[in-house]
Amino acid sequence: MPDGGCLCGRLRYRLDGPPLDAGYCHCTICRRSTGAPVVAWGTWPAAALRWLQGQPRPFDSSAKGRRSFCPDCGTQLAFAHADAPTLVDVTLASLDD
Repeated sequence: MPDGGCLCGRLRYRLDGPPLDAGYCHCTICRRSTGAPVVAWGTWPAAALRWLQGQPRPFDSSAKGRRSFCPDCGTQLAFAHADAPTLVDVTLASLDD
C-alpha cells in the first residue's frame, strides 16, 4: 500500500492497491497549479484514497475539476474530475516511494 504526503508533513494519505493508470499532463491548469512543465499522475479508484492525517483544501480549478492541496505548504496531492466520480488522480511525486 503506497503512502504519501505533502512537503510540510501536515497531510498524510494511503492508497489501497496499485494504480489503474499513470501518465503525464501538461495542460495549462496543471502547469500553473504546480509551477512545473509537466505533472505525473496516477489514477486509483476514489475509495482507495484514505487520508491518514489532516484534510486537504479543495479548489475547483475548472467547471469539472477539483484539486486538493495542503492548506499550509500548498502541495497539490489529488485531482477529481466530475465526469469520473469513482476515480481519483494522485500526484506521483507526493508518494513516499
